[in-house]
Amino acid sequence: LRQNLEDVPTAMTLAYPFGQYTQQTIDVLEQLNMKLAFTTCKGYNVVTDSRYTMKRFTPTQQTTLDDFLQYVNGR
Repeated sequence: LRQNLEDVPTAMTLAYPFGQYTQQTIDVLEQLNMKLAFTTCKGYNVVTDSRYTMKRFTPTQQTTLDDFLQYVNGR
């Protein structure tokens, strides 16, 4: 991770490869002052969630516009 950040020194966020991470990974991100890290867990985030285990919605080819709007609107 540190090596990759040397290549992209302005990086502020990370998407965990295949959604895999450990507490050690989170500790390194904190030391590097990363702002956010995203998992592959589906769902909404709340203010009390860790900024290093952010959930997300991943649109697929089967995602309709109505589905997408529901994601965006929080329903």
